Amino acid sequence: MDPPALADMETELAGYVKGLEDPLREARDAGKEKRVVVLKGLHQSFLAAWRVTRQSSDTTD
Repeated sequence: MDPPALADMETELAGYVKGLEDPLREARDAGKEKRVVVLKGLHQSFLAAWRVTRQSSDTTD
């Protein structure tokens, strides 16, 4: 994958990670455990994918 495509993917994934932080905090505060589990899983998945794209873009530079 070319570096510009990786950079775009990295930016998009970072947005997803950031976008899940507030709903996750709100679900925790409201005591909605099932929602917390789902949001936390999504957050971790996007975070892991973001890390992989960061590593990939670092090695292609």
